[in-house]
Amino acid sequence: MSPDQKLRRDVYDDPRWKVTRLNVLTRDGFQCVLCDTTGGPFVADHSPVPLIALLRLGRDPFDPAACRTLCLPCSGSSDGPRASSA
Repeated sequence: MSPDQKLRRDVYDDPRWKVTRLNVLTRDGFQCVLCDTTGGPFVADHSPVPLIALLRLGRDPFDPAACRTLCLPCSGSSDGPRASSA
């Protein structure tokens, strides 16, 4: 596992991420902020600054202001640990 993968895993395995993710999805009305899809599944994406860049800048990865809700097509994911059928 690369150092960046370990950093990602540490954040996404942290119980605080589940709280942050739910807060972001709720804030965005369980709707993709790019295409307005409401059917899910969704990811809570670190944007506009990617997670690794946030960590390197010393910013809090659990700050909902650093995240947005995206559907899987808009996130570029087919599935993964952040996907949910919320």
